[in-house]
Amino acid sequence: PRALPLLRKAAAAGREAAEFGLGDLFFRGLGVPKDQAVAADHYERAAEAGHVRAKTALATILFDGLGRPMDRVRAAKLFFEAADAGEPIAQYRSGMLLLSGEGAPRDLDRAESQLRAAGKQGHLAAMIALGEYYSRGDGREPDLREAEIWFRRAADGGDVHAAFIAGRFAATGDASYKNLPDAAKYFRKAAEAGHV
Repeated sequence: PRALPLLRKAAAAGREAAEFGLGDLFFRGLGVPKDQAVAADHYERAAEAGHVRAKTALATILFDGLGRPMDRVRAAKLFFEAADAGEPIAQYRSGMLLLSGEGAPRDLDRAESQLRAAGKQGHLAAMIALGEYYSRGDGREPDLREAEIWFRRAADGGDVHAAFIAGRFAATGDASYKNLPDAAKYFRKAAEAGHV
């Protein structure tokens, strides 16, 4: 793309946002050949300079072994750093790592905190993860009222499956109280989006 020479020039001048932009171009193959190893190099330089989204991108590459050898411990460290800086994707990924204990010791309190932070920023997958977490309890007493709140937020954010679950909660009253008009609203939303 026309932006490539400008990004390269800005990256050479030490601008971490340009390094991140180059990483994205190569990771996605936008106007350049797709090359995850080259993308990882750009993300690495941007992350070292403190670019928060680059830390998340590099963590994803390391966690999944895309263009670099898999290194889940380093990936977790980068996710936590970016999460501490308020980056919602990193908050979500950190929360999921802490729930599973993969790449970091299992810590339900910290996982819940990270997922809530991401969910409050509108991260749909975090909202759904919270709904599921509160529904199951994960070693604690399930909190169906809190599960319903997060499934409703995800449904209002456009998630079809969450809309169906929110409708079921409203129809049965299992979480709070029966509300048939709300149930109809969420079931309609799910059906119109193709939920079967």
